[in-house]
Amino acid sequence: MNEPLATVAVLASPPREHARHHTAAGGLLRALAHSRLAQFLVVGGAIFALSRRPTRADDTIRIESRTIAALQAEEARRLGAAALTPEQAAAVRARVITDEILVREARRLGLDTEDRLVRERLVQKVLFLAEDLGGASREPTTDELTAFFEASRDRYTRPARARFVHVFASSREAAAALAPAVAAWEREPHAPSSPPPLGEPLPVSRFVDASEVEIAAVYGPAWFGALEGVDTGAWSAPIRSRLGWHLVKVLEKSRARPATFDEARAQLPLDWLIARREAAVSRYLDDAFRRQQVELDGVRLAAPPVVHRTAAHARASVED
Repeated sequence: MNEPLATVAVLASPPREHARHHTAAGGLLRALAHSRLAQFLVVGGAIFALSRRPTRADDTIRIESRTIAALQAEEARRLGAAALTPEQAAAVRARVITDEILVREARRLGLDTEDRLVRERLVQKVLFLAEDLGGASREPTTDELTAFFEASRDRYTRPARARFVHVFASSREAAAALAPAVAAWEREPHAPSSPPPLGEPLPVSRFVDASEVEIAAVYGPAWFGALEGVDTGAWSAPIRSRLGWHLVKVLEKSRARPATFDEARAQLPLDWLIARREAAVSRYLDDAFRRQQVELDGVRLAAPPVVHRTAAHARASVED
């Protein structure tokens, strides 16, 4: 049996309240232009609330004129106009009505449950809403960053580093043969960080100031450990790298250590924001879980799964 066709009803505000709504709308619509949450609640809320799957007892699509007015104001803001022309306003009105009809048809046909892209879009809308309701998009204060840093100090470290100069040879014997020339060069006046102009050509700098990870990427994972056995200011015996053999003079080396607040300061706002978004989504999911019953293979879940989830932002920023 065919389902009954949906009825579309556009509900206007009562005439007596028209002037009051018109005055209040100005402030509301200005707020809409600058609030992503308000825009979401007007646009997304209308779609979610007004396009529920129809039943025989309730097959009317109800749209209020103030909803259309809000969307017309948003379109004017997007166009940079003080107000829409009558033709533009009519086009927005027509689009709202036809969109609701099409959404209702999509739900009647079950397209909202079968299309993975549609489902993911709905998920993302709710994730954004959860973040905004949780106040997760504002910039942190210095006190909040300090508290966040103190609670997560283990996440912030300064890597082990080394500064050194070296000469290169393709074999161990050739590197060892360079030692007398290096010793003679050391007796000549030169800047402490100047590498000796000796050895074979090398595709990397003979002066290095880098972290353990950066050094390992060029010379191999065992190289930094080999430098640990070289006294600062002294030349080493030949040390092998993935490039060949080297005589190395260590100028300075430091072990990994905890970072200070100032050293971690640049990374903290983004980490704080991500943690706040995850917490907001987690709270929202907990509340949503209590409103629903979830079964897995016929067994009801006692609690929602623990997730570290946020909306898919185009770019991670405290200005989102």
